[in-house]
Amino acid sequence: MTTLDQITPDQVREITGLVAGEGGYLTFVDFLDLVVIQVPPQPLEGIIGGRIPFEKWGYLMEIAAAFDTHQRIVVLKARQLGFSWICAAFAVYLMRFKPGARVGMFSKDEREAWRLLEKAETIYRNLPLSWQLPLAINSRSELRIRFEDGIESGIEAFASTLHAGRGENFTAVFQDEGDFHQYLAENFMAVLPTTDDGGWHVIGSTVNKRLATSVFQETFREADKKGWTRLFFPWNSRPGRDVAWYKRTKANIPETIDITPELYMEQEFPESVEQALAPARASSFFDQDVLRTMQNETKKPMEVLHDVINIYQNRRPNRRYAMGSDVSHGVGLDYHASVVVDIDNGVIVADILHNNISMERFAFESVYMSEMYGAPRWAIEDNDMGQAMIDLVKSTYRYRRLYKRTTGRGAQKEGWHTDRITRPKMFATLRDAIDNGHLTVFNKEGLQHFFDVMVSGKDLKPEARGGAHDDYVIAVAVALQARGKVFSNRGQELLVLPMTS
Repeated sequence: MTTLDQITPDQVREITGLVAGEGGYLTFVDFLDLVVIQVPPQPLEGIIGGRIPFEKWGYLMEIAAAFDTHQRIVVLKARQLGFSWICAAFAVYLMRFKPGARVGMFSKDEREAWRLLEKAETIYRNLPLSWQLPLAINSRSELRIRFEDGIESGIEAFASTLHAGRGENFTAVFQDEGDFHQYLAENFMAVLPTTDDGGWHVIGSTVNKRLATSVFQETFREADKKGWTRLFFPWNSRPGRDVAWYKRTKANIPETIDITPELYMEQEFPESVEQALAPARASSFFDQDVLRTMQNETKKPMEVLHDVINIYQNRRPNRRYAMGSDVSHGVGLDYHASVVVDIDNGVIVADILHNNISMERFAFESVYMSEMYGAPRWAIEDNDMGQAMIDLVKSTYRYRRLYKRTTGRGAQKEGWHTDRITRPKMFATLRDAIDNGHLTVFNKEGLQHFFDVMVSGKDLKPEARGGAHDDYVIAVAVALQARGKVFSNRGQELLVLPMTS
């Protein structure tokens, strides 16, 4: 039986239909046919271990295809899917067939960096002997080969330190399990010029649930806007993983103060992007199981007006409505959000959620939407740009049913004011409505804002984790307050006001 060590360039031609290393061109996908990796025994995965041929599983080929067509790639994934191996294989491919290539491989610490480079060395040493060139450097942190004309190519492993990668000129950069790197942000910025020079920047990781936000998470979220290609691979991407495997793996996780089986599986083996990026259950303000149930009720609007107003249910006779709005700080930043809620059943019948319109247009569209439901009582959060919108709605549109609150001096003032006293109460009211099944959200993007609200600080303040949004949540929360209740910031109890249709 012929081994890889005995394969000649002529036989490579028969395998791939191409000539490698002799002026021809070998694609990375074809190169993978001759890659050998070394894996430890994994009984639960049905893997005996040892040296085995690289298996071209579908999701790995999706990554390989991305290498061929994209420069900036961000991969959100479950654990043990072979991401580091395919990155190591691509690094070896560049080193061997792109003379002068320099590849940087970044890991969370020195030990992990060495292990990542060991994978590249394993792949190189198991290539056909006729492909292997003399090693100019072979250390724990660097692998370098020398071509006949003296040109050298190499792979270097870096631990995530403050200045790692600064001043380097790479052909490709791989950041493995990036969400667990101490200095990911600094390293990320240091190596960004790689793609400006035509190279690759690839970052892949599971999500670190202990972080409120991170460069990795926000790069994945904003990939389309920032010129990145994003890929997601859930726990069952790997052949052989089924529900029985998932249950068995979960059952083996002990429950401690720091970790629960649920948190472990959500972090290491997520089944969806939403689950992977959601805050850890322990820090989530809203019950995520309830939110996931609510996802089953989301749907597309029955009608979209002016490209921004989503209509889910038309106005019905003898129904009472309330409205709430959260105003963005500026175009392209936070979201403008307005919702109309049916007071009697908690259904959000219409909404606006947009981050690319002016405050003036948002005011107009919100007024237009309100008139479709009989101009209900309308609470606009008065923080920041909210006060400007309140003034505009009063002066330009003569809106007469704005929510009013009692100030500390007993005066009446339009707008809902969120502060350290009112915030806990309005969020508590909202959470009660969700827990008791008294709120229906059809807008899928709006519901995602609820997943992103977490408690932080010593006072366990509910707010969106960094880089995420809670604008839709605020709009819904103040709409519930507009149902007929007002809170005095002098510390009085909630007062029920008369509500007219």
